[in-house]
Amino acid sequence: MKNMAADRIAVIINEIKYWKEHRLLPETYCDFLLALYTKGEAVEEDDKQATSRIRWTPLGIIHICLSIAVIPFSFLVLYFTEFHTVLQLGILSLFWVYTVWLYFYFPKKGYDDVQLPLYVSLLMLLLITATSSTVLSTSNFFHTAIILSNFVLWFYVSIVKKYRILQFISVIFVIFTLSYFIFTNLTA
Repeated sequence: MKNMAADRIAVIINEIKYWKEHRLLPETYCDFLLALYTKGEAVEEDDKQATSRIRWTPLGIIHICLSIAVIPFSFLVLYFTEFHTVLQLGILSLFWVYTVWLYFYFPKKGYDDVQLPLYVSLLMLLLITATSSTVLSTSNFFHTAIILSNFVLWFYVSIVKKYRILQFISVIFVIFTLSYFIFTNLTA
């Protein structure tokens, strides 16, 4: 009977390790449950498993390179092609969907704290909304409001995710955009 209870506890411990490895539960919950079921004894993690989370695979490197390449291709599509605006917005939207997908894909694959897809997706969203605002209206105020709302979104994301560099960049861009709008309206 005692052996059967130990087997059940071993199965539960292995299941909790699986949840922790695949991030089905937050790590703190898994650590608490492991401490509970092991009666406070430290559970040894395999060193190979711990280093595999950090190691980049060739597919991960390709995705990072593609997310970086999205930026110049976006400017190429916007400023150096004769595509119709709807087609340009469609291509930019595909780039944006790809970078958003990467932002959610990397943590699932075990890559910790990859911020590049988030930054690229925010830049793609800025390009999409700025291009859309020029198509929808010729108002300088409307265009400035759209760009400012993007930078406010950047600031909000930086607060939520605690990314200091994004917070700094968003504040600088808000100040720059407001000052540009004020100076262009004063001189006009």
